[in-house]
Amino acid sequence: MLKWFALVRYNRSGIRPIPLFYLLLNLAFVAVSGATTKTSIASGNWDNASCWLPSGVPSPNDNVIIDNNCNITLNSQRQVNNLTVAPTGFFILL
Repeated sequence: MLKWFALVRYNRSGIRPIPLFYLLLNLAFVAVSGATTKTSIASGNWDNASCWLPSGVPSPNDNVIIDNNCNITLNSQRQVNNLTVAPTGFFILL
């Protein structure tokens, strides 16, 4: 017998299973969108993966946030989906 339920969700009336179909549909949507929000966690060069959370250099599909008290230096052309600079963050173009 096949089981079509992957997770259970607790509510006031007890346990209610979530169909596997909806779980897979949700995962497919996340995989297609591909956009990640990268937030600066330290000052440094744009290409330094350790300056970003989650770790890694921002890609063209990413939303980028240069957080407060972070100085990010860019010395080559890059493309991102969206760029936000916090009030006390600095984005330096060379």
